[in-house]
Amino acid sequence: SVSEKMGAENVSNHTPGPWAVDRDPRPRMSWNNHIVSEKDPDQRICFMTHDGTKENERGQANASLVAAAPDLLHALKELMAAVKGEPAMNNHKYDGVGIVVNAAIAKAEGRS
Repeated sequence: SVSEKMGAENVSNHTPGPWAVDRDPRPRMSWNNHIVSEKDPDQRICFMTHDGTKENERGQANASLVAAAPDLLHALKELMAAVKGEPAMNNHKYDGVGIVVNAAIAKAEGRS
């Protein structure tokens, strides 16, 4: 069942979220994106670049996705807790969902 496949333990050692994208305001440095802790903006998670052109929205989108990672991980864990033991989730048609959710959590926690 999906609830059995969603039993990952909490092993997160990452910088706690939420994270944010801090775009570099310096002249000619708009291609810099720092992913920072919202609680402590001096705590940099990572540094990302993009080509700075108006046409390149992918770099900004990538930075936003990385910044959302702790929130997404938390949401998946909340989902797991909400469905664990729910009789409706014992339907095998949901098994694939449990596998995908567990795989995403394991990847985020460095277990895969």
